[in-house]
Amino acid sequence: MTSPSLSLLRLRLLRAAAVGVGLVALAACSGTDAEPAVTDVAPVAGGGASGDPATPEPVATLTLVDYCVVVAPFLQPVERAYVGSDQHVADIAELKELSEPALAEALELLERHYDEAVDPANPDSQNFPSFPEDVKAAALFVDSELRALCE
Repeated sequence: MTSPSLSLLRLRLLRAAAVGVGLVALAACSGTDAEPAVTDVAPVAGGGASGDPATPEPVATLTLVDYCVVVAPFLQPVERAYVGSDQHVADIAELKELSEPALAEALELLERHYDEAVDPANPDSQNFPSFPEDVKAAALFVDSELRALCE
């Protein structure tokens, strides 16, 4: 089983930006009938209203429900051939772009590790116990945070 591409969801989210959805902070699921929480999506274009590229303008929002749809494949077992594949690295990169800063930082470390140190042709490189301690800690942090948000 491989993780589905996140590109279609990203396109839908960018389309939502054209509708002018407002930005609010990510909030935990309350389990009530309240409206879903939303979080900023990382900007994909430069310059805020002033045109200053140092002031990025957010282009869309992402509900917690939508974020958890993106997250779901990361919380499921995958085939060994997927681990460290180009698609795996791309999926981590896309999740990183949609995540809040602490998760994005940990996902950046994981993205680099899977891109540079894990090779599907070398099964030993895919073994979690052989990962560097900082990578293991990042993976456990990401897993814990994503499960807390989405399960």
